[in-house]
Amino acid sequence: MIGSACKYKNLKMRSVPARVLSTNAMRGRDQDPDSKGLDATPEPKHMKGGSFEKKYRRRGRPAYLRSPDDTPLRDANRDFMLGVITARACRTLIVYLQETNLTVAHWLVAYMQENPLTLTGTWEDISGDNFIRKLLTMPVEAATYNIGREGLYDNAATIGVDPRSIAQRILQIRYEIAKELIQDLQLIPEDNNQLLRETLTMSLENMFSKSTEDLVLKAGASLHPELEDVA
Repeated sequence: MIGSACKYKNLKMRSVPARVLSTNAMRGRDQDPDSKGLDATPEPKHMKGGSFEKKYRRRGRPAYLRSPDDTPLRDANRDFMLGVITARACRTLIVYLQETNLTVAHWLVAYMQENPLTLTGTWEDISGDNFIRKLLTMPVEAATYNIGREGLYDNAATIGVDPRSIAQRILQIRYEIAKELIQDLQLIPEDNNQLLRETLTMSLENMFSKSTEDLVLKAGASLHPELEDVA
């Protein structure tokens, strides 16, 4: 026991700062996959050993939920795409609620801070299924919008927030975003061809331009005869 006490004597406990509701969170920016606020996973200090990978690596779907032709990369891309669409659906709903019902918008932002959509963990965490499943099973809660008001002037009424109704709206918005993405992704072949055409056109223009300049210089003519006439 004395040896154990001496061993941990110099260890310092680090306190975890409380989450603060900010304007960026109200806008849903902290739920973007390209934002550092989405994934709070600590960076590995070294690549040796497997402790970091075992704790923070992504855990995919069970075999009975996957197609036999699925690869690990395709499975991970599917979960990540669902997480992106779920985050965008939440952000869209928050923007709408900020114009219609600030109390519900504030409640949803607080819920998203307590249950963030992360890039690590199980496939249900990454895809947002656990995020929505919890909303669907929560009872009605009382909420009051009291941000930016002093106690003397705080006369906001308390209303009931139905998490199940919010989850249903998120699912509907997620479905609409998915349909838009399907239409946009079908344009990728045309976009690829357009990039190839632009690159080929620029290459040909540069090649013919250099060839013309070389021929003119070899003939001893000027590239700008109009300037010689003026002189």
